[in-house]
Amino acid sequence: MNSNYNQVKIYIATDVNGLYPGNPFTINLILSLENSGLIIDCGLFRLSATAKPWIIVNFQWPEEIFGWSEPSFDQLAWLESRLIEISKTSKIVATIHNSAPHYRDTEGFSALYRLVYKYTDAFVHLGQASVDILSLRYPEESVNKIHRIIPHGNYNAFGRSLPRAVARSQLNLPCNGQLVLVVGALRNLEEYALVADSLPLWSSAESGLLLAATFGFKPALRPRTLHKRFWYEGWMRLQMHTLRRIKNVFIKRGPIPHDQMSALVCAADVVLIPRLRVLNSGNVPLGFTYGKVVVGPDVGVVGQLLRDTGNPVFKPEDGAKGVAEAVKVGLKLAAAGHGQSNERIAQTDWDWDNVASQYRMLYEALLG
Repeated sequence: MNSNYNQVKIYIATDVNGLYPGNPFTINLILSLENSGLIIDCGLFRLSATAKPWIIVNFQWPEEIFGWSEPSFDQLAWLESRLIEISKTSKIVATIHNSAPHYRDTEGFSALYRLVYKYTDAFVHLGQASVDILSLRYPEESVNKIHRIIPHGNYNAFGRSLPRAVARSQLNLPCNGQLVLVVGALRNLEEYALVADSLPLWSSAESGLLLAATFGFKPALRPRTLHKRFWYEGWMRLQMHTLRRIKNVFIKRGPIPHDQMSALVCAADVVLIPRLRVLNSGNVPLGFTYGKVVVGPDVGVVGQLLRDTGNPVFKPEDGAKGVAEAVKVGLKLAAAGHGQSNERIAQTDWDWDNVASQYRMLYEALLG
């Protein structure tokens, strides 16, 4: 290893805005790498720099490069010219969060992913399932390259864990009954249906509570016409209003303040991930961090992690009935204390010092 390694900058190709971002993953990654002794650059504006002293460039979400919008042919041509230039002096790493943008698997986004992966020297996966999925979807771009599995990292950044009764008191929620938390934007009408249609199948007037902390309906691919957009948004407002009228349902509209997130999760017994097509979800480490049972789809890294740790999964093709059965199992596991096992994993295996150490070992392996 070059003795000047600690003096060379590592570029994390992502934007970090504000003191408390909605998802502190990138801030935690950057801070943990800095704490390990590395000098870090970040900010996507730096991609246009003609000469920088990087020897590692670590991409996160390819679609973030162009503001989460589908890139044009000219933008892709510009990016390839930059990747060619960067690859002359730097090793390129891609952390795989998604195999494609959520519900936006278009030709332009597919070309963007293939382009970034074409010049990638090493891939960071959040679980083994990601290795297999990437190899199938991008065989030419991923073959004969380094693949490392490094966990997501916990969400201690949201604050300390609270007793369930204290958390519910802070949020003005009933003290009695088991509570299922759904947190995050609903990207598709099918995701909303998984929540709404499964609710009467697992809840009861005595014990089944649902806390939906969400931005509401957030279509991943916005309707092209203003008329359709108004229809979608109006439909979703009506459904959320109907859901809110149910006695044991509590809706907290987002965005959720950073200092309220720990109370939100600690108030729950189970965290439900109502996704049909997903590779990774930050809600897995979020629930684990605060000792909650997590229920999610048996797909991608989400399904793999939940199965490997004894948490319930549902098959997307089983619809609301499958979700309800998995939630019932989750509530029983929560009552039996299974969440404590999840918390131990988050605080040991997914500790950010451990995550940074594994990234650093990968960077060192690339540099020879």
